[in-house]
Amino acid sequence: MSLITLTDGLTSVNLPGGLDWPDRLAWSPVAQSVSRGLTGALIVQTATMTAGRPITLQGHEQRALVPRSVCDALQAWAEQPGLPLTVTLAGTAYPVYMRHHEPPAFTARPLFELANPPADWLHYITLKLMTRTA
Repeated sequence: MSLITLTDGLTSVNLPGGLDWPDRLAWSPVAQSVSRGLTGALIVQTATMTAGRPITLQGHEQRALVPRSVCDALQAWAEQPGLPLTVTLAGTAYPVYMRHHEPPAFTARPLFELANPPADWLHYITLKLMTRTA
């Protein structure tokens, strides 16, 4: 499994390649609206969406764990509204934003609870992103 890279253009964070992308195939680039005109005729409008594909990356207790230092960097990015990022998955770069309209955009839970964990303390994460136009 190749690493997943997330960058803001200045700083990069490497994430484990074993993170799940559960909504990878749960999105369609086709938008469609259907309505009726005054005569009862069917009005169908169809277009290709240029952005908004969800990219949710999730780790689990058994794999794809990240150290607290990486969680701190991701949390700092999550606290910046509208920050443009780029995620690279399986060799494909996607321009993204954090998905703040489905809060929280980032969560991390430690593998084992500790009040003041060291920087290498392992966590599993959920990171909610969505594609943006480049």
